[in-house]
Amino acid sequence: MAVEPTCARDIDAARILQMRHSMEFDKEVLKARTKKFALDFLGFVRTLANTDECRDIGDQLRRSGTGVGANYRATCRSRSR
Repeated sequence: MAVEPTCARDIDAARILQMRHSMEFDKEVLKARTKKFALDFLGFVRTLANTDECRDIGDQLRRSGTGVGANYRATCRSRSR
């Protein structure tokens, strides 16, 4: 049986804890989604033809496709001053 908060401060604290839990969950979900995107994207790049033009385009696509997840993980590690 859950205990209901009785004062405004308790209600605010409960809301803050709920928001923190939700944000942490969202961070982990988004990390997993960006990793899956990068892996799927690399699979797509591997299907490109083996020509000079496609290799050049594939190299750029590989860098940009994997950069999304790397940038997101870096922002998750960052701290404000």
